[in-house]
Amino acid sequence: MALSMALSMALSMALSMALSPLTVWRFTDGKPGHEKQSLALIESLAHYRKVHSVNLSAGPNLTQQLFNGFIGKGFSEDGLPRPDLIVGAGHKTHLDILFAKRKRGGKTAVIMTPSLPLKWFDIVIAPEHDFIDRSPPDNVITTLTALASFIDSKVDPAQGLILLGGENKHFYWDNENVVAQIKKTIVATPEIKWSVSDSRRTPGNCLMLLKEACKAMQNITYYAHEKSAKNWLNQQLKTAGHILVTCDSASMIAEALHTNAKVDILPLQPYDKSDKLFYSVEKIRNSENSQIKISSTTKKTTEILLNKLGL
Repeated sequence: MALSMALSMALSMALSMALSPLTVWRFTDGKPGHEKQSLALIESLAHYRKVHSVNLSAGPNLTQQLFNGFIGKGFSEDGLPRPDLIVGAGHKTHLDILFAKRKRGGKTAVIMTPSLPLKWFDIVIAPEHDFIDRSPPDNVITTLTALASFIDSKVDPAQGLILLGGENKHFYWDNENVVAQIKKTIVATPEIKWSVSDSRRTPGNCLMLLKEACKAMQNITYYAHEKSAKNWLNQQLKTAGHILVTCDSASMIAEALHTNAKVDILPLQPYDKSDKLFYSVEKIRNSENSQIKISSTTKKTTEILLNKLGL
């Protein structure tokens, strides 16, 4: 029975790959976190269908987008193939997605809950925490974490990575508490060589404490994000056997959980226990085998999207 189902799925995938390429227009807004999510979706689609991806920059501002849409101008579409699917992440992409569908057809999928009515889009890929108190409509696919590309590589159990967020609207950021938790982890794992990286939100006082801690311990090295090579983080995510992430960054948590590393989330005190991000973080931390389930988030989302849209 199991073998028969596996053969059936393999045959179905082979037939899908034999179909004509899926043309996807991808609108981007210049924000790395948003662009990583839409890219992850397209990379996942390529496991099921041949994909021809067209990248387009979203309009400069809301007023210009509305004006362009009114006069029927919009983005330059000269020579672009007709889209089967139009995707984007971030509010700046929403009107362009809608105008593109109006002018050239195709199905639409937005990543993250839009401020525009949900029914205006064929598919909305939204955080589960946006629907805590209500059932999502049929065109909404909910996810516990952000979409991320799965990094399936051999990791080094003797290598660790610590990723720091910083001041935010969800959690109290206590410099001494954060550094104390990091020091506790480092002392408890002398066999692991840790690399720690900050972010643009990490307070200067926290960095001072962290640098002092690094000097006092042999198995940790500090890397300033603005001085690191462009691909430094991706290389670390590929090889680190252990990853510790502060709980204030949803995108870093998602990327870490889509690797083969053992992931731990460094807790912080929330401003409000009904906070949406706190809800997601606690559900991840308390879920049995959460990493196994979450690492397939993008894959499962892609399967549901293709099924709902009949692509």
